Amino acid sequence: MKAKVVFLIILFLLMLAVPTAVIVFSSPDGVSVYKNPSSSSAPPAGSSSGSVSSAEAPPPSGTSMPTSSDEAQPEAQKEGSFQVLDESSGKIQELSYADFLVGVVSAEMPASFETEALKAQAIASMTFFLKKKEAQRAAPDEALKGADFSLDFSKGVGYLTDQQLQEKWGDAYEDNLKRIKEICQEAQSLVLRDSDDALITAAYHAISGGVTEASADVFSEARQYLVEVPSPGDTLAPGYQTTVTVSPEDFKAKAEAAWPDIKLEGEPQTWIGDSQTTQAGLVKTMKLGSLEPAGDEIREVFSLRSANFDLIFSEDSFLFTVRGYGHGVGMSQYGANFMASQGAACEEILAWYYPGTKIERLSA
Repeated sequence: MKAKVVFLIILFLLMLAVPTAVIVFSSPDGVSVYKNPSSSSAPPAGSSSGSVSSAEAPPPSGTSMPTSSDEAQPEAQKEGSFQVLDESSGKIQELSYADFLVGVVSAEMPASFETEALKAQAIASMTFFLKKKEAQRAAPDEALKGADFSLDFSKGVGYLTDQQLQEKWGDAYEDNLKRIKEICQEAQSLVLRDSDDALITAAYHAISGGVTEASADVFSEARQYLVEVPSPGDTLAPGYQTTVTVSPEDFKAKAEAAWPDIKLEGEPQTWIGDSQTTQAGLVKTMKLGSLEPAGDEIREVFSLRSANFDLIFSEDSFLFTVRGYGHGVGMSQYGANFMASQGAACEEILAWYYPGTKIERLSA
């Protein structure tokens, strides 16, 4: 009888202990996870559940998101920052990765773009500037005064300050900022690497000519992940095709100012000769009078949105028909948004525009 009473007492004490006991189980990736069985199965407010839908799952091949076991600690993320030399003031500003990305992504894409496109832009930007930081640390440029790179904050190109964002967004400032911040908070720890585990040169542009350009044709430096890929959504982008009309007098004046040795003789329609183009349509060189300048030079002289253009003489004027906006290499921002609108995840977008690369989480 005494033994039975002792047994019941022990059993009762064990029952009281069970609700606060900690159970250890193994997750699919082999990481031990500790869970309190008395806690609610629902995530706390503001957090996401642990389930992953098919839309969130990484694609079967190409670029994929790192698994949760690769996550960096928040403390390590907070330590990451860029030293940026403001070209307009000459001062160096220290900006956390997340805060810097907010200014970059907001300058590069409209806040109304699809979330997955904004994520892709944030990861590409993080990779691009971290590579610049690594290059500066490896071979310091004294002109940067100890900074990682420089930007002109006054121009509002490539980066927007908080004041510039308020002016740009107006009443939508709070909502837009909250959305972009959430995206950049995650992206600050994600980068793109090539097959040799090196950070890639994550070039991007606004709109391609329908096919992106190979870096070898534009930057004279071949990259296995910066090759021609179709970007059909670009042809639907606002401003995909633009025209520039130039009178013969202005054409000659601008050409002679840019190329003092050029000879433009005879009738204006005879000033234009044959051109050499890339497979994607970018003008490499074009015969103008006695010279054959590069397409990029022509773009700059006549203020064209890209070097993917046709030039004819019609109705007493020179007519440029221009396709796309920017250099055309790497990720097309409007193309990325089109892919996202069709259901593509940021991993798929990045895998498409940077083939053969992978997304990795920065180590703590």
